[in-house]
Amino acid sequence: MPGGRNGPETRQQIIDRFSELVADHGFEEASVSMLASSLGISKGTVVHHFPSKNLILCEAHLQYMDRRVREMYRILEHVQVPEHQLAAMMYCIIRAHRDDRPGTISFLREQSRFPFGGDVANLRTLRNEFTSIMTGILRRGQLSGAFAFEQVTLTAMQIFGQCNYVWTWFRLDEAATVEEVSAEFAANILRGVRATGKADDPEFSPKKLREFFVSLTPHLAPHHPPAGSRRTA
Repeated sequence: MPGGRNGPETRQQIIDRFSELVADHGFEEASVSMLASSLGISKGTVVHHFPSKNLILCEAHLQYMDRRVREMYRILEHVQVPEHQLAAMMYCIIRAHRDDRPGTISFLREQSRFPFGGDVANLRTLRNEFTSIMTGILRRGQLSGAFAFEQVTLTAMQIFGQCNYVWTWFRLDEAATVEEVSAEFAANILRGVRATGKADDPEFSPKKLREFFVSLTPHLAPHHPPAGSRRTA
């Protein structure tokens, strides 16, 4: 491996490949032996970088949340309308099910393991920061009169639940694209949260939202194939 097996490139390959194995098999089944074999390195090399699987998972989740947070801040620099900000956040979450799929599935299916080892405090901070981005969008829309709902936090949890659950059923070979799923979800949510008289604005129809999502491409995180992956698809 370039840079030596004890170098940062190998460390990153371990993180990325482990995310992929956890996404495919679950944390319990994704063993250090399986990880080492898939990368063509020794178990000792893995343990040199990470003494436990929990530490690999925590680092993978830290990197994943950092990608999501940075991506949304880039979007918010260029999108000011609350409705479009909300739609964009939903799109970013759902898009990650396609373009950052191993990290997304690993993160969502193994969230209950967050407290077990690694930089838990920083991970919690990133999760809270991502949640605060969503609640900030909702609160600004509420204060401006664009949105009409009572509970900001509960509304945020509803949206997160809808978007995060996508991993359980979305497949890359399905007829519906990520853009179509995101536009339909966002249009439905906007119809529910927008103030009276604004719910049917054609500017926030699924068709218009799909066009809006395409315009975000320059500000989105690039596709993130795991560095250690041997997949060809």
